[in-house]
Order: sequence, then C-alpha cells, then structure tokens
Amino acid sequence: MEITIRYYDEDRCISAEPGTSLLEVSLRNKIPHMRECGGRGRCTTCRVRVLDGADNLSPRNEIERAVAKVRKWDDFTRLACQAKVVGSVTVERLVKQSEDVLSIYLNEEPMAAGVERKVAVLFSDIRGFTRFSDAHLPYDVVHVLNRYFARVCEPVLSNNGYIDKYLGDGLLAVFGIRENNAEIACRNAVRAALGMRESLRHLNRALRSEFDAEFRMGVGIHHGVAILGRIGHPSKRPVTVIGDTVNVASRLESLTKDLGVDILVSETVADALGNAVHLEAPHETILKGRTTPTRVFPMIGFRQDDPILLVQSSFERILHDKYEFGPEFYKRLFADTPALQDLFRSDIQSQSRMLVQMLTTVIQSLNRLSDVLPGIRELGRRHVAYGVLPEHYAAVKRALLGTLENYFTEDWALMKDAWDEVLQSVIDNMIAGIEPDGRVAA
Repeated sequence: MEITIRYYDEDRCISAEPGTSLLEVSLRNKIPHMRECGGRGRCTTCRVRVLDGADNLSPRNEIERAVAKVRKWDDFTRLACQAKVVGSVTVERLVKQSEDVLSIYLNEEPMAAGVERKVAVLFSDIRGFTRFSDAHLPYDVVHVLNRYFARVCEPVLSNNGYIDKYLGDGLLAVFGIRENNAEIACRNAVRAALGMRESLRHLNRALRSEFDAEFRMGVGIHHGVAILGRIGHPSKRPVTVIGDTVNVASRLESLTKDLGVDILVSETVADALGNAVHLEAPHETILKGRTTPTRVFPMIGFRQDDPILLVQSSFERILHDKYEFGPEFYKRLFADTPALQDLFRSDIQSQSRMLVQMLTTVIQSLNRLSDVLPGIRELGRRHVAYGVLPEHYAAVKRALLGTLENYFTEDWALMKDAWDEVLQSVIDNMIAGIEPDGRVAA
C-alpha cells in the first residue's frame, strides 16, 4: 500500500517511504520547510500540525517528548525532523517564514508574570500622514499604509527585531530579546532604522507618481531595561514591552520633528556602538517626565559601509522583480556552464521561486547566520544527490553576481564586495557539507 503525505498548506500530496521523517520527505520533494537547527531536534521551527492520520507516525522519541513536555503540546503537534511515517498522513507546516521564528520564541517563553530584559527599542512614525489621510479616500489610505509597513517592516524583521505593535501610522519594535549584548542589539536597531530610511526612499518614488505625495519618517532608538510580558484580556494577551525605555524611545521619535532629523538615538545607543556610527553633534534636552537633561544624537549612518545593510537594502529591489530575476540568473548560468542545465528537472519558474526563497531566507538571517548554517550545509549535502559538484558553485556565483550587476548598474561598485562576501559565505558552508571526494559528509 502506497504511503502518501498530504501537505494541507501546499495542497500537495507526496509519496513517502516507510521510516522516513516528515522533514526528509519535505526536503526531498523541494517543499520549503523551516529547520533553524538543521533538523536535529534543537528548535521547534519544523513543527507541523497533524490533521489526519496521527497514528501513522512513529511515537515521540526522547528528544521530541522533552520538547512537547516543556511546550505543553497536544498529541497533534509534532517535530517533523523526529516524526517518521509508517502510513499516510495529512499535515500542515506551522512555521512558514523565517521572521516567524522570533514570534515562536516569544510565544513559548514563560512570560506570563513578566521578565526584565535589556533591549533596544525603536519607535517610528510617519510625518505628514494626517494630511495625506484627509486628502484621500479611505481605501487609498489603507492601501498606502499597508504598502508602507510592508516596506519598512522588512528591515526590522531582517535584523532580529520583534514588531511589538502598530500604532496607527507608527510602529514599536524591540531588538535584543534573544541575546544579552548591547552592541549587537543597538547595531541591529540602527541597521533597521537605516534600512527603513532607504525603503521609504524607494516607496516615495512610487507615491509621488501614483498619489502626488511623499512621506517623511521619524525614528527614535533607546537601549535600556524593559519589561516583557503578556498583557491584555485573558483571550488575547500578546507579548508586549513596557517601561521607561519604551517611553524614552517614544520621546526621541517625537523630538525628531522639532530637530528636523529623521533618526535620533540616545546616549546609551551611542555608547554601545562607539566609533562604528557617524553621529551629528549631540543635543541636550529635558524629555517629558524627566527633570535632568538627556543627550540625544542625530544619526547619519555607519562610518564604514556595513555589508549586511548594503545586501539587505539592495535585495528589496530583487524581491520587487523576483519573477524576472530567477529566469535571468538561469539564462546566464546555462550560457556559462551548459552542462548544468541537465541537473535542473523542475521548470524554470518553479526553480526561480525556490532560488528567490532561498536567497530571502539567507538575507533575512544574515544577523544570525550561525543559526541557519546547519540548514545551509544540509542543502549542500542534498545537492550532491542532484549531481552538483563543488566546482559548480563558482559558476553559480558568477551568474548570480552578473545578474545582480544588471540590477544595480550605478551602485554596483559599492555593493559588489558585500554581495561577494555573502554569497561566498553561503557557498563555503554548502561545500562544507560535502566530503572532498564528493560523498555526503557524515
């Protein structure tokens, strides 16, 4: 009797061999399945909900029992990397995008009573949005606001930020929840703010032609102790952040309007980053609710080009043209190395979607690349089964860099080294999953 795995969220039905894990089935059939730890039972991002056929999976092993006990899972939530098929099942992946990982972490933290953390808090708001709202139809207002958040939230999520809440046309984001390092948290927050600035610049080009309007943004960033906890009605208590650190970030955001700047950081942020950032001369001001002056610094940017920021900011353009990027890449690749064409069995459109999805996962994980390295190495091991050899990666890199250059003709000199560094890091780790003789590494 044939064993099948039906993926409810993909609307696909896949044949499977008995004793194969659900994660292995996904990967062999090129179904994108999150696995932050590389499928070793050290995270919960590969989790699935079993919709039918729960008895057709192997019983929980020791690893999965320990996770399920701590997370208080029901019998229908399983780790795909540990659950092996013995019969047909229907499952749904519960984590589908890399930015969901932090939300899962927060949801599983025992924060009901509240915990104190040192974090960087970012507050942002749109300047001139009230005038825009008054002058446009409600549907247009909602449409533009959603486009704005889709753009400016991407740098937050890509830099390990947690979006706490939306406040009309503003947002509150937190950095440093998963690591106790002020420099990393502040650098991620600043990188996110600079990415938001760049995203808004691109959005304004479209808004000027479509709505004869453009926005300005104010951002305030402060680092300090905050309280994280589940707050609200018993039926809806999301994790949120409160405390003086949040209040200071909000005051800084308001102050950007008075000072005529778009990004203000507190002295704690400036101290944490030292000479890494280029700041304007400080201003001393008494913030609301305080009696002593506070030093604040307008932010210009990093003193040296930040490779992660360059790649993240430029990747947005690729996502905008993702349906053209993939085919252009494969056209270059096959022209450069015709023998590689025989290794690609999927149609180019499907292959292109997988390429862009893989790049998206890597770009969104640049700040925590060590977390996804097991998955990258696993991808390298799987490519061996497709017939890919270590020497093929040089051709892939050439084709990717050539395609990227087409998109960033005027800025390519600035971006080339950053993209080269990122791509080489990914390739090195994919090759690290392969033995020198081409066999799969143990």
